[in-house]
Order: sequence, then C-alpha cells, then structure tokens
Amino acid sequence: MPNAKDINIEEIPPLRVWVCGDSGTGKSVFASTFPTPGLVLDFDDGILSYRGKDFDYVQFPKGMGGWEKLQAFLMEMRKETKNEKGEKTRGWDRYKTIILDSTTSFTDLAMTHALAIGGAKIGPGGSPLWNVHYAIVKSLIEGNIRRILDFKGNVVVIGHLSP
Repeated sequence: MPNAKDINIEEIPPLRVWVCGDSGTGKSVFASTFPTPGLVLDFDDGILSYRGKDFDYVQFPKGMGGWEKLQAFLMEMRKETKNEKGEKTRGWDRYKTIILDSTTSFTDLAMTHALAIGGAKIGPGGSPLWNVHYAIVKSLIEGNIRRILDFKGNVVVIGHLSP
C-alpha cells in the first residue's frame, strides 16, 4: 500500500488556491505551509505569519505610489533573462510559491489608483462616479491577477469575507 511520506513534492503539479475567510482565521498561516522558497506580495502588512520560513516579501504602501511600486515589481519579476546555462528565465522562477496577501487591500490599492487616474466626477464637490471607478478597478485587478497566475509554480491568493 502506498504511503504519503513517500510522495515527492516535485511530482505534484503546481496548485492555484484561493483562500477566503474572516480576519484572523489562519489564511496566511495556511499559505505559509506551501513549498519554499516563496514570495509574498504583502498588501496587509501581515508578514509575521511567515516569520522563520523561506519567504521573500515585498510590501506595498497603501497610499499613492503603492500601485506604481507593484507594477514595477511585477514587470521586473516577469522580465526574461538568460541564466548561466543560456536558458530563458524570469525573476520569479527561483520561487516555488507566490502568495498574494490579500486581495482585500490589493483592491483598496487599485481603487486609490483608479480615483487618481479616473478623473470622472459629479457635482460641485467633485464626488467620484463609482460605476466608472469600479470598472477601472475591475480592469486593474483582472490584469494583475492574470500576470500573477502566469507564474509556473504554486499561487495562493488570500481574500477576506468582510473588510
């Protein structure tokens, strides 16, 4: 009879996992159990859940500039170069797992950027046109999630049921 202790992690195809739950339920702790070395795209300033494990991390400021930092980082990670053997490689090829922690703050960051670029306002006080800005956010989020899912290893995306 086969035994689980004999399974080689390299034989398992990469996983795409979305973990959703209330704050404090262990989503990041669960994500920290994925194969390393790993990369955490930390939008929640919650890197302590990964303490002591082999995870590089990048934190993105919540205000202006956070979106630009994310775009520059993703572009750098996806850039093709050649390794010492002449093989094409990307910056994130050295990782087995990428974790987006969390889509809640990621979406807030996208909305900050959408409000800055959206321009459409109504009324004398210049209130945002939410239907316009949410459409921009949807486009921003979708494109970036697709870029992250382009990664060939494991991907864990964390979300919250309530903000």
